[in-house]
Amino acid sequence: MTLPSGPGIRVDTHVHAGYKVSPYYDSLIGKLIVHAPSRAEAITVMRAALAETEIEGISTNLPLLCMLFDDEGFAAGGTDIHYLEKWLKQRSAS
Repeated sequence: MTLPSGPGIRVDTHVHAGYKVSPYYDSLIGKLIVHAPSRAEAITVMRAALAETEIEGISTNLPLLCMLFDDEGFAAGGTDIHYLEKWLKQRSAS
């Protein structure tokens, strides 16, 4: 397991290298948070942090998050709580 680090990056998790995740685990085993002076800069930091993250042994949503942070609509802002749902529906229809 490799977790990102550096300026503007915070990882909240109880998981560590060698940790055994129960088959009954809560789907939120970690949280990646970034901050920067602007949305565009924060997205750049998040992309780098996601690229640096490596987790083995369980399925994660890292590929989904990488695609989402590359989405021009998401980068432009103005999103709401339904953005992901709509975005996924559009992708499956393509």
